[in-house]
Amino acid sequence: KETGWMDKQHVAVPYQAESALRPDASAPAMDTPIVRLPILWSVQAKDIPSIGRTGRLPLPPQEWVTVAARVGRRAYALRVQGDSMEPKFPEGVIIIVDPDVEPVHGSFVIALITDTDQITFKQFVIDGRAYLKPINPRYPIMEIDSRVTICGVVKQMIMSFD
Repeated sequence: KETGWMDKQHVAVPYQAESALRPDASAPAMDTPIVRLPILWSVQAKDIPSIGRTGRLPLPPQEWVTVAARVGRRAYALRVQGDSMEPKFPEGVIIIVDPDVEPVHGSFVIALITDTDQITFKQFVIDGRAYLKPINPRYPIMEIDSRVTICGVVKQMIMSFD
């Protein structure tokens, strides 16, 4: 039986971003690969720095997302929680994070606050010093210090309307 290119794939831990390009030689060439990434959940959040370094998940992901994106082999997805990045990134959207990309001024990043084991999604800003800046002005800007570990740069957002 021939299978389609969008058929569900089964991946064992450890994972890496999987190419889901059509194996059909007659398929048109694509500039951007289609990859399948695990959507990590809040219980895994404290493990994101080690996941980013090793590409190993502590538990198998329960959800996956297929995207067209140029990302490294250790990329992953997260669902935005809270309103600190609204209105640009509303709660519930999925963001694609690449731990192999270095942030630059204006990048959107995932960071771990080590003393609380909390993951935060903010904009990386350099103004003499480096800061994590929320888009929503109701939240404070945080200076990046030894308690903060940048876990990856956000490469894409996926928003569903259902």
